[in-house]
Amino acid sequence: MSESPTPNAASDEPSPIHESDSVMHGDCGDLTDPTNELAGSFAGRSPGELDDEQMARIAKAIADPQRFAILCSISKQDEMPCKTLVSELPITQATISHHLKELVAAGLIRSRRQGQMAILSCRRDVCRAYVDMLTRRLTP
Repeated sequence: MSESPTPNAASDEPSPIHESDSVMHGDCGDLTDPTNELAGSFAGRSPGELDDEQMARIAKAIADPQRFAILCSISKQDEMPCKTLVSELPITQATISHHLKELVAAGLIRSRRQGQMAILSCRRDVCRAYVDMLTRRLTP
């Protein structure tokens, strides 16, 4: 499979890139938070001050075994290209992309672009804050 779209025989225009092309190149799609929900959830607070809504969002995000496996894979390195994640896990690119969006929305990972590549990193400060808050709430 070539890296550039092939011309469409009928119109000489490039054919659309299909999901299988993204799988091949390891592109995890757009992981930005279009509603800017995440920015609002930490506004004016340090990550150590998670509110009930943020705690619930994190709990829901890590309750899914595939999402938890993705988070664990990302956390083993300072940064991980999305294509590495796609090649390491037996999950389709589309499913990984969906799970990554949930992890970004929960504040557990960051995604940044480097050229056409998505670079992922674990938000260890948020993970620590979540564990600390759980410990405080569940310890008599």
